[in-house]
Amino acid sequence: MATQLSVIVAVEQAVDNLQALLSRLGPSGRPEVEVLLCIARGPDYERVAAADLANSRLIEGCSGARIPELWRDGIIAAASPRVALLTAHCPPHDDWLAEAMQLPVDARTVGIGGYFVNAAEGDALSWGIFLQRYRDYAQAIDAIDVGEIAADNAVYWRPAILQSDDLLREGFWEPDFHRRFRAAGCRLARSSRIRVEHRNVYTGSQFMAQRFAHGRQFGASRARQSGALRRAVLLASSPLIPLVVYFKILRGAMRARLLREAPALALLWLAAFCIAWGGGEALGLLTARMRSDMR
Repeated sequence: MATQLSVIVAVEQAVDNLQALLSRLGPSGRPEVEVLLCIARGPDYERVAAADLANSRLIEGCSGARIPELWRDGIIAAASPRVALLTAHCPPHDDWLAEAMQLPVDARTVGIGGYFVNAAEGDALSWGIFLQRYRDYAQAIDAIDVGEIAADNAVYWRPAILQSDDLLREGFWEPDFHRRFRAAGCRLARSSRIRVEHRNVYTGSQFMAQRFAHGRQFGASRARQSGALRRAVLLASSPLIPLVVYFKILRGAMRARLLREAPALALLWLAAFCIAWGGGEALGLLTARMRSDMR
């Protein structure tokens, strides 16, 4: 039977969630579905390799690989033209797989994203991460043409991704791909049918390191799209990045009515994450500019 959906799970420091994730996916007895568990080389990979994978395939990434790089490895290895992306930090709802298989992604609508809820037992750290990453996707919305979706809970048309092999070499950093999709006249959509639950297992320092790395990638991407003058302006204003990002997140969280649920300490964690992001973005801008000046 031909594979109808490839589910790609990036497992970054979240091995403890795998049992719940696989239980909810229920891939056993579904020959039309493949589940690819993408894990960086190291102790977590060895731990999962020795376990029962519940009809899933393990893919080994480079040591220290981040989530977008693990997604890339899974996308390249996938057998289906329809790929669903998840992270082990966000196990899906029980009906997620059945709903994801029905989402109409194709060459026109190349990506459909779902929504996120934070675990009921989530602490201040969990809420800080949720606000930072998922506040814009915390509501069940159906829309046929949107600017962004969160790749952590989305189904994509794989051929559209593979057309941008220059981007894919660095990993599936979704903002760059989404920009490319829109420029090509393709669209993204939101669906209320696929829901995942954020169950954080990062420590504060681990997530700060993740934000720094993602901020650096974002800064380098911005620099590559800008001329010399704009790069100079962006770099000069980089000390303001944490503040701008912080208040942008607060505005989005207030719009989604999340602050009434989050403990006050979550805002302190959020501030730390914004500082880490800002430092990474500034470094990305600087190093991209230096490379440009050396050409």
